[in-house]
Amino acid sequence: MEAKNIKKWIISIILVGVIVGATLNHSIATSNIQRHITIELSSLDDTQCINMTVSEADEREIKEILNGIDGRLQNATNTEEKYQVYVSTVSQLYQYGVFGNLSLLQAQQLVTYWYQVGLHYHKDANAQYSINKNAFCLVSGHTGYTYTGHRFTNWMLAGGWIMLVIGFTLFWPPYYPPYSVKSSFHPLLGLLLAAIGIVTFSLGAALSYRADMTPIAIIDIFGIGFYYGTPNDVWYAPGWVHTLGVFGDKNWSGEIKGNLPGTFPYSLIIITYQAIWGFCGIKVWLNEDGSEKSYLGSALLVGLDKKS
Repeated sequence: MEAKNIKKWIISIILVGVIVGATLNHSIATSNIQRHITIELSSLDDTQCINMTVSEADEREIKEILNGIDGRLQNATNTEEKYQVYVSTVSQLYQYGVFGNLSLLQAQQLVTYWYQVGLHYHKDANAQYSINKNAFCLVSGHTGYTYTGHRFTNWMLAGGWIMLVIGFTLFWPPYYPPYSVKSSFHPLLGLLLAAIGIVTFSLGAALSYRADMTPIAIIDIFGIGFYYGTPNDVWYAPGWVHTLGVFGDKNWSGEIKGNLPGTFPYSLIIITYQAIWGFCGIKVWLNEDGSEKSYLGSALLVGLDKKS
């Protein structure tokens, strides 16, 4: 009996060793897996695109830090505590190198820029205002269907599209008045406008996808939610957005879309609803095309509607 017990103990020890060894090997292999993440640092005059290679564990930590802002802000009880959530989050993220060559102080100043500009106009975080917007505010969020770019490139897209439509209208014979059918001026003007429109739109689209190549950065804007075809086919963005600024603590969650004046085309068919103007801070792409983002920073103006 004793020999059988000894044999069982030996077998158990071997099995435990195999399991522990397999677990350690899996952990080591997992920690060596490399992930590529895209990060954008936006300031008033520049957007720097950083393509980072990090371990799977670091990628998970970065995303958990950003996603954890939601709960931390909900648990904060006053303006100072909410402000400290933003500052401490910058410190947590900084160790992963996501702020490029910026110092920790510069990173904190970037994220809180607009909040500091409007500091004298801020209201208490617990104050209630019916307006569905916020200004000179800290902003953080995690949203899908989120398209960002500089107003300069967005106007290139809009202007190119308008010139293209006018150009084809002038060129297409059914639209000519009877007295101008014999004239060659309208078709040539139409072709010229259409050609300029195509070039302008294509250049704007290329620069929108490559923020690191944008030659002129005027102001960084977010489009959250979109439609294509007609405005009746609205796609709300899933996620949440927190703000703290002139109108206190303004938050949105669930299915949301921008409500700031105007829309802008992100591509040939996607027309987005403007939600954030003048963003300064960090954006982390969470999927391949960057339409799902986590972000942390400040903004000149934020406006959103929640799906009723």
